[in-house]
Amino acid sequence: MKQLVLLVGSQGSGKTTYCENSLKGYLRVSQDDQGRKEHLDVFQKAIDAGEPLVVVDRINAEKAQRGRYLVPAKKAGYHTKIVWLTTDKVECVKRCKNRRGHPMLKPDDAEKAIAMYFSRLQAPSRREADEMEVIGPPPYFVPVTDIREQIGQRNYLVVGDIHGCFDELMDLLSQVSFNKEEDVLISVGDLIDRGPKIKEVMDFVRSLPHFYSVMGNHEDKMLRLFRGTPVKIAHGLQKTVDSYGGKIPQEVADWVRDWPLILRVPDGYVVHGGFDPLKLPEEQSKSDCIFMRYYGGANYFDSEGGTFWYKLWPEDAPRVFFGHDPHTDGPNYNNICHLDGGAVFGGYLKGWWSKDKVVYFASAKEKYSQSEMEALANTPNEEVMKREQYLIAGLLRGDRTDDGELAVYTYTDQCTFERAWDSITANSRGHIFNVKTGECVARPFPKFWNLSERPETAMDKLPWNEPYEVFEKLDGCLGTLYKHKGKFAIASRGSFHSQMSTWATKFIGSKNLSFLPEETTLVFEIIGPESKIILNYNGEENLYVLAAFNRLTGDEYPRSQVEEWAAKAGLPVVEKHASLKVEDCLKIAKEMKGREGFVIRFHNGMRVKIKTDWYCQLAKIMANLSPICLWECMKDGKVPSERLREIPEELRGLAEQYKQKLEEQYGQLFEELVKIVKPLVDQYRDSGDRKAFALKAKTFCSLARASAFLMADKKPISDLVMDAIYPKSNNWVDVDYLIEDIKACRES
Repeated sequence: MKQLVLLVGSQGSGKTTYCENSLKGYLRVSQDDQGRKEHLDVFQKAIDAGEPLVVVDRINAEKAQRGRYLVPAKKAGYHTKIVWLTTDKVECVKRCKNRRGHPMLKPDDAEKAIAMYFSRLQAPSRREADEMEVIGPPPYFVPVTDIREQIGQRNYLVVGDIHGCFDELMDLLSQVSFNKEEDVLISVGDLIDRGPKIKEVMDFVRSLPHFYSVMGNHEDKMLRLFRGTPVKIAHGLQKTVDSYGGKIPQEVADWVRDWPLILRVPDGYVVHGGFDPLKLPEEQSKSDCIFMRYYGGANYFDSEGGTFWYKLWPEDAPRVFFGHDPHTDGPNYNNICHLDGGAVFGGYLKGWWSKDKVVYFASAKEKYSQSEMEALANTPNEEVMKREQYLIAGLLRGDRTDDGELAVYTYTDQCTFERAWDSITANSRGHIFNVKTGECVARPFPKFWNLSERPETAMDKLPWNEPYEVFEKLDGCLGTLYKHKGKFAIASRGSFHSQMSTWATKFIGSKNLSFLPEETTLVFEIIGPESKIILNYNGEENLYVLAAFNRLTGDEYPRSQVEEWAAKAGLPVVEKHASLKVEDCLKIAKEMKGREGFVIRFHNGMRVKIKTDWYCQLAKIMANLSPICLWECMKDGKVPSERLREIPEELRGLAEQYKQKLEEQYGQLFEELVKIVKPLVDQYRDSGDRKAFALKAKTFCSLARASAFLMADKKPISDLVMDAIYPKSNNWVDVDYLIEDIKACRES
């Protein structure tokens, strides 16, 4: 049997060593040894000649790169195998820096090259080749929660997107004679938002002894709101907030947060949006599970560039139950079962009943909401419509002015993580549009990257032979000037209402900008306490003008014009280093402390960043300086002072804030618990009536009840309080909410 082995792994992951030890006798095809173009010729000649054993020793980070070798090998009758070496990034860098004489990679370039590999890596799938082997730590994929054992012989109903349609849910359960005590209810997610009885739905499913759900995009959005991430709450999410009296309870958020993304059931898999059809269910990403609609396009809404994912799902693959995309007549065959019948939009609530393996339909009582597609269809401008699609898909976030006329868009962490860069995401970095007319009201910088962060920003790809300018990189917040209803204001990168926006708008209000042409967008760096990341610039508060753009054409104004406008407005301009060359910037970046770095602008308008090693090191430390980090070293409600002395001076202020917050939360909660629990415990100790004590304690909220039993048994409650204030995912616990529950115990 002819065999092709294709290696996947970072520089320094051990590919060559693996070849030498495990693939003796194989013809080794290597770009390092044979050259970028020459190795392809060696590979093709070997395949054409029917060489029995061939190995491709290359990083092969992207699927398209792997296809260059796998596709022709399969056509030539080879058995193909991917060997993926998942060596840790730090170990790869260490190995590359210590080795000498490598034909392609110098030790000093190792860190950037390896960072590029990991940023571009598209995890290989078993579907790409006949076989795949992973050597090293197992790669991260969305875990599959298998509930087949819990279901056992019970009947189960997989129900589509409920969206608060409680009456329709009751109708559906009635149709299948659902036994609340015995049968299992499984949701494809999106139980909340839009519909009339959201709290009723959530209360009902929480009461069931056998209920499971995967995470839907609406629950994911709710959790982002709960974490304090700016999200659009109009229409759908606002109804969920309102259904809980204006505040989503902590216990509801905690419950939803634990929902998995994929469930394994006896008849297949349950997911909200869908799967990457070229990967196994065990190899999926979070975004695909939640947002998938069209596969292969620029985004999940690209019907022209993509295809419905389920049309590419292999016929021999397991059945998938999913929702997310509302269709009253969605597909239901062999291994595909679509269950979002658009009940909240006047369609049907659909459910697949395991007892007879058919889909049941409950007609909507009325049309409760307008679908995203209908809303987008009423959007008059293509630019705005596309951005709204990306916003729904989680690739952009945004904000509206109070009157709803203007929208600002910026890319999300999800977009960055998935490298979903295109003309829309890269040009949504605080860009502002009139929602009704589609007019671009303000146009700041497009997204730009660090030097060598992407293939197009590699040193040898940039036009150094053409004129370029070097500017200081300031460590603040991007601000975009816009004019609305005759008044100037400033938006931060994704918000009209952030603290930075509010401060900057007030600041600019004292300046005369009447001289600015109507088509001009000024772009600022907001410097102030609220915008501080690492540098505080000695407490300075100001707006530094960075650049100016024609918002209609996208053309950038020359530096001389920017300086003239800034002088008229009485504003400083970011420093231009006229004498510096890129070599100087790179040297300074390695040696200089107390500054972020440089921005290089080329003649064609392209920009790249160079950050100092000092700044990057502090940023890494800050990434590890988190509420959880300090919580973990707390003892009896206090953060040891020696812990703060370990933190660099530049970050000690932030650490002090975290320390103060945690200790305040602990103290407040501890005090309230003692107030409510101590009288009951004292009474118990006087009477000795454990039964009466237990009956009263059971009327308390769970936190107070647990505290009561601990104190009654003369045990400390410090660990209990510590657990209660644990900042999950580095998000502060709403202690006020917990205290309200405790006070309610006293009133009862």
